[in-house]
Amino acid sequence: MEIVSAIAHKVEKFRGVLGATSIKSDAELEQTDELDSLMLTLLDSYNNRSSRYSGSFETDTANYPLSNQLKELISGDLNFKDFSLLALNRLCDQIKDVVFASGGYLLVIRYSHNDRDMLLIAKLNPQSGAIFSEDLHKVIKAPYLNLDKLQVAARVDIKAWSAGAERYLTFVLRREQDSGPSDYFQKFVGCRVDQDSKIESKKLVIVVKDFASNLAAMSALKEEDIPDVRRRAFDFIENVRKGEAAKMDSFEGLANAIWPEDPNAFLIFLNGHADPPSAGFAPDATTIKGLSDINFKSKELTLKMTYEFRSSHVRINEGRVIIENAPERLVRELTEG
Repeated sequence: MEIVSAIAHKVEKFRGVLGATSIKSDAELEQTDELDSLMLTLLDSYNNRSSRYSGSFETDTANYPLSNQLKELISGDLNFKDFSLLALNRLCDQIKDVVFASGGYLLVIRYSHNDRDMLLIAKLNPQSGAIFSEDLHKVIKAPYLNLDKLQVAARVDIKAWSAGAERYLTFVLRREQDSGPSDYFQKFVGCRVDQDSKIESKKLVIVVKDFASNLAAMSALKEEDIPDVRRRAFDFIENVRKGEAAKMDSFEGLANAIWPEDPNAFLIFLNGHADPPSAGFAPDATTIKGLSDINFKSKELTLKMTYEFRSSHVRINEGRVIIENAPERLVRELTEG
């Protein structure tokens, strides 16, 4: 990873109070080891978020101008500092009327990674901490940037966007009361969630199955317990589907349901998957049954059964599949055949 340009501005806004002001930086951040370290920590936090969305820019560039400004940056008609100042002004305009939003630092970074031209925009929150003094005689205040709990950020794959790809924009949002900060940040960037419930549901089913198989491959799970992991996932997703919100706004609850021993392991696996689902979709009832039903098909045999049937009637013994208390019709078909 190589940082091309980076700049930080400050947004002053108090929770519970309307209005926002800014403190503008007059220069880009110096290229230091500390900046590299901050960037790596920030990307790690971003990649491990349990509610990462994907989509595209809004087409209404009059009300969502950031995409046009980014085009000007790419073409060279706008320099990096001026681009960041336009973004800062828009962020302040979006945040000023959001009662529950707070200020922080607007960080804009353009970097390259694996031959990809990338732009990351994040609002970082300062935290109050403490540390021992150099002489170890007292405790002193030590403010720091809270990177572990990244609330709002967006990342643009400029190369993919320029090439006309459908998915080039991802973002993380934290849902809060009264529409909260996440809505203003989404409007600030101009993020549009492009989702097909069946496609996203299929992606999630594949990720869950791959995760269970991966656990078995690492001897962290017995092969015969793989259906249990899938079933726990199905039960959780089905409850979400039937719930009031009816959307997978986060994968954190699913991670706890699937693998309570180490929920973060599932989140890391999901975010690192070749084709992860985007948060915020409504689960498709038919598609997610792939986690509860067992399907097998070959030239000689087609087998389909529910998880309940397998648990109640099927026993595996030294390579033999034994169906106990089989339905009379199945026995009759096999006997007559």
